[in-house]
Amino acid sequence: MTAHRALRPVLWLVSLMALLLPATAMTAQGSQTALLSEAFERLDRAESLTFSFDITFFMTGRPGDYGEIELTGSGIIHAGADRSLELVVDGQSDWLGETTPIAVELRIVDQILYYQTGEMPQFAGAPLGELALLFQQQLTASLQSNVSGEGSGQTGAAAQTALDNLIEHLMAIDLTSFATTTRLADIRLEGEAMAHFRTTLAVDELLRSQQMMDVLVSIVAISDPQTAETIGPAEAELARTRLEQAVSAALTVDYYVNGATGELYRIEPAVDLLFDPAAMDREGDAISLKLNAGLTMKDYDAAPPVVAPANAVVADAGSLLGDNTPETPAATPAFAFPTSTPLAADVPTVTDAQAISANIPMQVRLSAAGPTDLIYTSPGDETINVVVRSLEEPGTVDTTLEILTATGTRLAYNDDHGGNRSELALFDSAIEALQLSAPSSYTIRVTSFSGAAEGNVEVLVESDAAPTPSQPTAVPGQTMGSVERVTGNVPANGQYTFEFDGTAGEIITLTVRATGPSDFDPRVTLYGPNGALVAQNDDHGEDDPTLGRFDSRLSELVLPATGTYSAVISGFAGMGGPFELELELAGAESTRPQPTAVPTGTPTEERVIYDRIESNDFYLTRIEVNAGDVYTLTVRAIDGDLDPQLYVYDWEDNLVAVNDDHGTIDRSIGQLDSRIQNLIFRETGTYEIEIHGYGDTSGGFALVITPVATGAPTGSGIDEVTTGTLESEGSYTTTFEAQAGDYVSVAVRALSGDLDPAVTVYDPDGFVIAFNDDHQTLDSTLGQFDAKTQTLLIDQTGTYTIEVTGYLDTAGMFAITTTIIR
Repeated sequence: MTAHRALRPVLWLVSLMALLLPATAMTAQGSQTALLSEAFERLDRAESLTFSFDITFFMTGRPGDYGEIELTGSGIIHAGADRSLELVVDGQSDWLGETTPIAVELRIVDQILYYQTGEMPQFAGAPLGELALLFQQQLTASLQSNVSGEGSGQTGAAAQTALDNLIEHLMAIDLTSFATTTRLADIRLEGEAMAHFRTTLAVDELLRSQQMMDVLVSIVAISDPQTAETIGPAEAELARTRLEQAVSAALTVDYYVNGATGELYRIEPAVDLLFDPAAMDREGDAISLKLNAGLTMKDYDAAPPVVAPANAVVADAGSLLGDNTPETPAATPAFAFPTSTPLAADVPTVTDAQAISANIPMQVRLSAAGPTDLIYTSPGDETINVVVRSLEEPGTVDTTLEILTATGTRLAYNDDHGGNRSELALFDSAIEALQLSAPSSYTIRVTSFSGAAEGNVEVLVESDAAPTPSQPTAVPGQTMGSVERVTGNVPANGQYTFEFDGTAGEIITLTVRATGPSDFDPRVTLYGPNGALVAQNDDHGEDDPTLGRFDSRLSELVLPATGTYSAVISGFAGMGGPFELELELAGAESTRPQPTAVPTGTPTEERVIYDRIESNDFYLTRIEVNAGDVYTLTVRAIDGDLDPQLYVYDWEDNLVAVNDDHGTIDRSIGQLDSRIQNLIFRETGTYEIEIHGYGDTSGGFALVITPVATGAPTGSGIDEVTTGTLESEGSYTTTFEAQAGDYVSVAVRALSGDLDPAVTVYDPDGFVIAFNDDHQTLDSTLGQFDAKTQTLLIDQTGTYTIEVTGYLDTAGMFAITTTIIR
């Protein structure tokens, strides 16, 4: 990647921030929210400030087309006489499977723009005025070439006129005519009381407006001026209707004003847009765009200075932006940007490389000392996949993978796989369908993205030419009892059932290996004598070199009862293939162990699991807990159209908790994401966490398992019931007393009328701590549209307030049930 290409996401980010502040300020001026208007006036007067931001952007189109940008950063702005800027950005973009890390620092000092990425040994710089002029020239030339090409019927001058008209109409759109700002309940951020405002843009009204129609006509005029001249009122109305049908969008901006200082503290824009070209009689798949961002501002008039970097080399503007005009040959340039691919001579030398065989996973350890090399000898005429999977906690090791020929020439490179391999985490690496024509030795080079991370990783070469090696009878490190082996074949979209007799307390290990030159991914599910599910596994996840990546194993499983057990073998996603089943009887215990304390099974730190599910599939993981342990489970969709649903089952397959859409005040997760908050486990044991997609949705997700507390009370709690009547456009309030350490939930059930209740809970200081409209829980006493908060862990003794309102001004009688567990 050249430096000017790496700069593009940063320029996009700077443009977004530049547009955000004036747009929000304009909205505030048109509202009745005086405090917000004063906050923007205070922002305008600020001579300097520091800021931090976070941006998440998702785009999906036709199957396989997706894009994602995740950025975080910070900076300094001086707006006085010595205008200066410092901006540090970290993150990555993943577009159509091509992942690009972003690590950029920008500084503007004395009208010079300085720029450095992780690939550059030093800062580069160019005059800001030259950059702005060159950027404008390149943009204009690009637009003119697109609209004045062959068949367009436009000259360059005419195209420029049409472009000017479009810009004029865009600038004429008055967003204040379509936006409303309201003040919401105050909240607390970082210990400070904040006034909370929200602006909502009426997108449907904007699309129907004459201002938008003027923009559409201007767009048509750029490429087809004759058609633009024939657009009359009837054609305009038809275009408006189709545009309204094609676009579904929601745009909100939240603002937080510090109540003590009156300063604007944080801005959070959120955009959710769906465009269906079929509604415009155009071909193509629907496109979905989602943007969530946050900008936090501090240190008004007290920001530190921005200093020009000491090691910068100032070049001409064309070098920084990538001038496409012919250049006059010259002597050695003052500065040359490095490329992202090093020359073979620059590749670090790695000694003592190990050999790796096809279809046998190998575990290696990465360190800051340099990359790890493995030598793969190919027989030629084969296609291979090479996969690198971190064995550390998610996010600890971000792997990179490179394949070189015997002479050091790079054949392929990958950072983050960006594919549909559900067994890989977000930052694992994969190179797929690599053709090796000639018999030769190839170097597989593995390292971390930073070059400094340390940890264990697994490397696997999957080959269609090399047979899977025969498996040894005994697993190293395990004591073998009696072993029974069975071979079979699972038909496509079918299953194979193996039955065996077991005794209560007996310990077994059940292993299923794919055999032969197939890509079969076996699953094993074990059912007990009464037909109840005992255990299941897809990919084993162990460090056993005798197992393939996708083989399955149920390890050291204690049989719960005496009788005939059924092991059902199936294939992932309906695939079929040959397998070998191995049943190891390791002996028996005198009795089945009863639930006891699990000191090593209860994590003390938050865990994050990245994975994905396909349509009509689900993900399963397990957690060992003690009675009284409290966890919060959160599932956030990260790509695709996934609308995740979250289920928790106990060891007897009883459903303990479920959530579809979280319904909390947490704006860091999407509206359709799921959360089970402050779940108190009432019995010690192993619980299953399942993630499904609502309907046939699918995609990647992040499961966050957060330990909250231990030793919580495990009783059902005390219920306090209050009834009331809600008038249209009215509200009802009541209070309850709670102590620090209590666990509290509030449910509101409609008793009459058309009431669709919503409930808000305020702490003793008057800040919102919970809100819910439709409960999405297991509570069978509630109707579909009744409300129930997630469980609250009370941190302050005092009087709490419950407010009941009606969605869309519905009215009727209701009952409030406040449950307190202490």
